[in-house]
Amino acid sequence: MLVCFLFINSLVGQIVYYGCDWKYYDLGMAPPNQSGVTWKQAAYNDVSWTSGPAELGYGDGDEATVISSATLTAYYRYAFNVDDPADFSNLMLQLTYDDGAVVYLNGVEIWRVNMPNGNITYNTFASTNSSDNAQASLTITNTLVSGSNLLAVEIHQRSASSTDLSFNFTMSGVPASGVAVVTRGPYLQQATDTSMIVRWRTNIATTSTIDYGTTQASLNYSKTETTSTIEHSIFINSLNANTTYYYQIRTTTDTLIFPSSSTYFKTYPTPGTATPLTAWFIGDCGTGNNDARNVRNAYYNYIGTNHTDMMLFLGDNAYVDGLDSEYQTAIFQNMYGQKLRNTVAWSCLGNHDGHSANSSTQTGPYYDLFTFPKMGECGGVASGTEAYYSFDFGNVHFIILDSYETDRSVGGPMYNWCEDDLQSTAAYWIIALWHHPPYSKGSHDSDSATELKQMRQNFLPLFEDYGVDAVLSGHSHSYERTFLLNGHYGLSTTFNPVIHTVGVTGDESGQLENNEAYYKAPLGPQDGKGAVYVVTGSAGKIETAPINHPAMYFDEINLGSCALKINGDTLALKFIRQTGVIDDHFTLVKDNDCVIGMSCNDNDSCTINDVIDNFCYCRGEENHRYVSNANDVGAGSLRDAVTHACSGDTIQFLSSVTDTIRLTSDIIINKSLVLQAFTNQNIVISGQLQTRIFKVEAASQLTLSRITLFGGKEPTEGGAILNNGTLILENANFQNNWQGAVPRAWTNHSLVSMKVGTTYLRLY
Repeated sequence: MLVCFLFINSLVGQIVYYGCDWKYYDLGMAPPNQSGVTWKQAAYNDVSWTSGPAELGYGDGDEATVISSATLTAYYRYAFNVDDPADFSNLMLQLTYDDGAVVYLNGVEIWRVNMPNGNITYNTFASTNSSDNAQASLTITNTLVSGSNLLAVEIHQRSASSTDLSFNFTMSGVPASGVAVVTRGPYLQQATDTSMIVRWRTNIATTSTIDYGTTQASLNYSKTETTSTIEHSIFINSLNANTTYYYQIRTTTDTLIFPSSSTYFKTYPTPGTATPLTAWFIGDCGTGNNDARNVRNAYYNYIGTNHTDMMLFLGDNAYVDGLDSEYQTAIFQNMYGQKLRNTVAWSCLGNHDGHSANSSTQTGPYYDLFTFPKMGECGGVASGTEAYYSFDFGNVHFIILDSYETDRSVGGPMYNWCEDDLQSTAAYWIIALWHHPPYSKGSHDSDSATELKQMRQNFLPLFEDYGVDAVLSGHSHSYERTFLLNGHYGLSTTFNPVIHTVGVTGDESGQLENNEAYYKAPLGPQDGKGAVYVVTGSAGKIETAPINHPAMYFDEINLGSCALKINGDTLALKFIRQTGVIDDHFTLVKDNDCVIGMSCNDNDSCTINDVIDNFCYCRGEENHRYVSNANDVGAGSLRDAVTHACSGDTIQFLSSVTDTIRLTSDIIINKSLVLQAFTNQNIVISGQLQTRIFKVEAASQLTLSRITLFGGKEPTEGGAILNNGTLILENANFQNNWQGAVPRAWTNHSLVSMKVGTTYLRLY
């Protein structure tokens, strides 16, 4: 759930921003008074009201929270704290509405939009129809009070037949003359196990001080820069690894960011230590609109109060040209501010970011606002540039490349640095990211687009040589996820899953619950091979596309982002749609301590003799079921063996079966089974001229080997077998089987494969 308990000083005078949680009342009437206290007053008890993030409403399909479509008027409340109202001269209001609105601050009406004059009730309609998601703005005199304040808003329909209703709201303060406020951030950069950089921007130049400590109440350490600036960057070192520090930001005279439960940073674990990791991948998020906010809200709801260790932006962070003003609305103000103050941000350059940035000179808004470790400050080899770099989180190594402006050739500076960096790392996991995906049939085609082709052809062989585990990219405005791949560098038409996937489950779903998790072998012919490639470029917008690359296990065109978690030998990734639904996920396991041939349990009741195979995958043999008697039913009977067998099993007959198996009803085959007699056995199954012997269901397969079927009979569809699936016959004999008065071995609706030795004896 998105919570916006921010002090007024915490953002550019932002008191309320788009996407905050509002209390709302949608029960088809006005909220009842409480002993004379109305819903628009702070003393009103709204504990029974529902809450959810804006945009709130119904009917347009872009809502973060859908309210009842039966309501003509919706009521909203938002409470917030103000430390020093005198910091602001005026208040700037921005409203999204459909069709009319009345806004109250601390019980007093401050704004009426597209509503008639006079008393307003639940049944008062808006004056005219508005456009969908209509916008209005107003600047008013500051009437905030110190401490608790309340905003209350009612949104009205134009008529009882109106089909949609929309609400979103932001309020910011205009700083009073000479008063400093934070206009960007704070946001965290360049984390290590012993250090952190905290950055922020102010409206006027001030000194920079951070007070920090391991509890919110004890900020007993400080770091100060005495040079006045509007772009603040404080490097804090001598910290403890994997430790949470709370902080506040101030000048020599005023506190700008006050301590709170959400204002903290957490240092990274010591390099090489196995520590659980949670990372959020956001691709092409830079629209700054409700689509991006809904994707954000879905992740916030997914993660809840759990900590996110890093946000990884996959490029095109600010449309259309990566301007500073575009970054302000797409990343900082009204977008990711809540998470950026306690989660370290990393990024690669996208083509739209590159419109206003220059990788050669390290200039432009992208390079101005981020601080990346070009000198190896965070682990890895120094690259000498912020265009491409690496960093460590415990035993996970991240490599970030520039697929847009930097030379992508084999033997070029970025390639050579990347090879040196891969040679130098001893990390258990290696994750790479860049903007242009090596495999995609989304809004960009990896068969034809130059950057995509070159990254695939030039860098994938290098990554495969050093065992990179996963690669994430954006650029295509879709979600696409491959199988576990190795060795494919050509066009999509050359992809062959037999050749280009690795491991026992490499061409399957990768999903643990289906016993199809991807496994990377530490030994044997596929030692260390295999990576999963993810395109997640729909955090801000989507585009119609074929999404039909054959290397993909899953693809779709939906808004969303990816959550990646690593814990020990297991990596798990989920694609979280803007609705909160998890549309795809996979698990990748690397067990470098496995012992080939050791007994294990593959959790499959249909296998026996489970052992670790050459791919470190626990696999068992198909279970051979046995028939021990000629009874029609009961333990040891053929019918019992068929019932309990698993698909793919072979059913064999023990030497104790010396008589004909006489059936009183047919046996249903609803899986793939083999019935096999040993050489020199005389296994006869009889319907006693009373019943059909087998019915093979659709999509099932029955193989008969060295079996005689005798005396099967059924009036309209039968003989010995009714086949709706696949029937395979090898040395099978049919004797005295009838359909009505016609001698017939089987009635066939599907495929029959007849092998050597099968005979038919028909009696007329």
